[in-house]
Amino acid sequence: MPNPKSPKSKNHGIAAAQAALGCICAGVILRLIAQKTELEPIAEAANSILFVPCTFAAIWIAWDLSTPPKKRSLKPILILAILSVCCLARFFIASYPSLIHSQSIPGYCSPQRFWLSMQVLHWLGFLIVAITTGKAVQWVCGIGIRLIDAQNRMPKTLSLARMALLVTLCAAVALTYQRWFLCFSLTILRTETSPTWFEFFPVGARPWAAGLVGGLLLPVHWLAITAILELTRLPKVTDSNRLLELPFRISLIAIWCMLAAALNFASSKLYFSNLLVNGLDHSIASSRWLEYSIGSPYIIPAFYALNDPPMSFYLFKATLQICLVLVCTHWLGRLGYRVGFKSDKPNSAA
Repeated sequence: MPNPKSPKSKNHGIAAAQAALGCICAGVILRLIAQKTELEPIAEAANSILFVPCTFAAIWIAWDLSTPPKKRSLKPILILAILSVCCLARFFIASYPSLIHSQSIPGYCSPQRFWLSMQVLHWLGFLIVAITTGKAVQWVCGIGIRLIDAQNRMPKTLSLARMALLVTLCAAVALTYQRWFLCFSLTILRTETSPTWFEFFPVGARPWAAGLVGGLLLPVHWLAITAILELTRLPKVTDSNRLLELPFRISLIAIWCMLAAALNFASSKLYFSNLLVNGLDHSIASSRWLEYSIGSPYIIPAFYALNDPPMSFYLFKATLQICLVLVCTHWLGRLGYRVGFKSDKPNSAA
């Protein structure tokens, strides 16, 4: 296998734009196939591939330990531009016509604005939580994305104050939203029992709340895959060594796939069923924002409890996520980067 080119000989901005365009093209093709075949796994694959630029951007921002460029403002501008294009592309490609082309309801925003806003909130929430969690993981484990043949920075170390602040913030946000919602429960919530302790969000909030949950799990998923690759990488790469490491690596990845499927299944249980009713007291502050946050008036799942998909769906989803992480890792390697725990001599702090 040829050695990767020097990072200086590659335009990373062009490479990132090409990769994003490739994700969009692959998403279009898979979406068309899904529409023709009506196969849910293909549709799920299309959605996941279209979301890859968001997941990779979160990991890159959280774990990048390469020396910052002289023009530091170019990198965030490039990331923002690429994510904006990819977000709009995913909205137009993956959104179902029955959702975005439904009839507008007087007094509410249009369905197009509603669903686009939900997707933007999903992406923003995902990025904020994934970057924050990714930084905490880096402080604990020292994991990072480093240049192979260049000097890199050292990650900061975890302090008790930082961990306490992160845990307190996550718990406070989830509990605050649950309490804020339940204070209106006599008006808009009709259930026989109150939500259990682990049900933080009404099911109508899933379009944006799933971004928070996914952002929390993403760094853990990358950490597990990276640890498996590091653990099964033998010092000297020969044909015999590759044959020895391959079964062990596949076994560990299969084990993590089952654990990741269990995490996906558990994350689907964070929502409780809610029923919207008309005639909310709009004299209550932020009542319209409350209605939007739980899906009023365009999200049908807010009226009904969602049926749980079979466990095979979660296994397929976990397998797909693992494959996408491996592809991203290989792409980074081609650009001269490596995701791992070993660091070079530091010249500054991250």
